[in-house]
Amino acid sequence: MNVIGRLRLRTACGARWSCIGDGPVTKRIALILGAALLCSPAHASYTIMFERNIDAEGGNEVGFRTYPTFDDLLANTNAGPFIFSPTDVSPVFNTTGLTYDGSRFILMFERNIDAEGGNEVGFRTYPTFDDLLANTNAGDFVFSPTDVSPVFNTTGLTYDGSRYIMMFERNVDAEGGNEVGFRTYATFDDLLANNAEGPFVFSPTDISPFFDTTGLTYDGIRYTMMFERNVDAEGGNEVGFRTYATFDDLLANNAEGPFVFSPTDISPFFNTTGLSFNGPFAGGGGNGGATPVPEPASLALFGLALAGLMAARRRRA
Repeated sequence: MNVIGRLRLRTACGARWSCIGDGPVTKRIALILGAALLCSPAHASYTIMFERNIDAEGGNEVGFRTYPTFDDLLANTNAGPFIFSPTDVSPVFNTTGLTYDGSRFILMFERNIDAEGGNEVGFRTYPTFDDLLANTNAGDFVFSPTDVSPVFNTTGLTYDGSRYIMMFERNVDAEGGNEVGFRTYATFDDLLANNAEGPFVFSPTDISPFFDTTGLTYDGIRYTMMFERNVDAEGGNEVGFRTYATFDDLLANNAEGPFVFSPTDISPFFNTTGLSFNGPFAGGGGNGGATPVPEPASLALFGLALAGLMAARRRRA
């Protein structure tokens, strides 16, 4: 059986496919399968967030750079253009984390001066990546009743399918490690309300006095901690990464491998302030072995295509 006509479809991730002709049904179904593959985790991305270290009139204080794969992130290759967001950050706040939880992009802020009684951390959400870049359709700025110790700063935020994880770093060097800590939250509402799952957990991590932690993300395979030199270095190598296979490894500082430098040269007017994996994944993080998966619309396309292939085979038989 041949089908004559035009097939058009738009995938959930925005890709368009079109076909004209009199090919067999299986050709059309292969087209649907190809379109569905475009929404697979291979097309998820990693985003580094930057913030100007001086106040700028009229916004454009936050920027983003995106990488198609983890290897590209490490090697600083195939990056998209640096994109400024028309975001005007209050001079008494800094951006300190970015994550995507499958429903929204979450931008975390921290006051740069101690405040009595908490309210030192705040959050703003965006429904899509385009909204994040354009600073549009943002939810209200929400203060969390979090009182950050004056000897710590928030330096990362991620969601791993089971929990929201906030990362902290001491702002003074400590002998023997314990310079990084973590606090977890079961739900987004808990994160906003500072209803932590358990106690603050120290990691036996000794941060070089020449580096700071500036981001944390989970991509369904690994936890990745991002670092930045706190002094300008000639020729790049100002950003580095360390990965952990499970959440327990992250807490215990059992890294998968060596510290990896990225050949990234950061402008002296900017700092990295967040790292995000922009793709969904299934199951819980950490020791649950969560893996990236296609969006539900992609799964529906796969199901439709497979059903069509089976029908076509029955007709030939």
